[in-house]
Amino acid sequence: MQRITPGRFNCRTARLWLCAIALFVAPVFRVLGQTLHCGDVIQGTIATIGQTNTYTLNAAMGEVVRLTTAIKSAVLADIVIFNSAGIHVAGFGANDGFTTWDVQQTDTYSVRVHDRDNNNTGTYSLGVVYATPKCSAIPLTCGLVVTNVISDPAQQHTYSLSGVAGDVVRLTTAIKSGVLADIDIFNPAGVRVMGFGANDGITTWTVPSTTNYIVVVRDRDNNNTGTYTLGVVYATPKCSAIPLTCGLVVTNVISDPAQQHTYSLSGVA
Repeated sequence: MQRITPGRFNCRTARLWLCAIALFVAPVFRVLGQTLHCGDVIQGTIATIGQTNTYTLNAAMGEVVRLTTAIKSAVLADIVIFNSAGIHVAGFGANDGFTTWDVQQTDTYSVRVHDRDNNNTGTYSLGVVYATPKCSAIPLTCGLVVTNVISDPAQQHTYSLSGVAGDVVRLTTAIKSGVLADIDIFNPAGVRVMGFGANDGITTWTVPSTTNYIVVVRDRDNNNTGTYTLGVVYATPKCSAIPLTCGLVVTNVISDPAQQHTYSLSGVA
């Protein structure tokens, strides 16, 4: 770098000093050029103090998005979202698997991931899911028991439920390994209308309106992987039911912890 002599400070010297200052204080942006899609789980690395990784997301007005980062090492990977005009429109904190973002306009968004305090390096995973109809969804029907695997803490699974107003539904997840598989239910507008906690086989939900609902299953603390099962049953007449009569003795088998059997009883006041 050119030595500064009193009385000889010129434009060339100034440019050199400004360049040095910019290199010292500017954050490191790593444009990965990767477009995020519903259901993606991306592995990322903050290799340099102050580094920011940038992704793109094509989102339409009215869609409701959930972006989740899971802590793999020391990095608290916060997310900041900008529209194509460079305006900050949303954000997600590290390890937040619950918050959603209601997209206000159709655009290509810049999703930037950085360490919260810009003082650590390490790895993270980034999961993408939608609370509105977007991802491929497994349909849930009465009596169904689904086995699924959360292979990364940031991963969330999408199901669909065709609900009829007045139906009373019970969704149960059974713990097979370290995953506490909590359930969120969203209406078509992406508004959360109900939830079931992991291992809850008692709670029911009265369906408010006839429509298709999005059911999202996630690990409660975004820090475990493993297998869970999801069971579906109704407290209103929906499933095939075994009729119970006086003196009847029925033998049955619960083949999965999340499974529940339905019977019917013709009662007289």
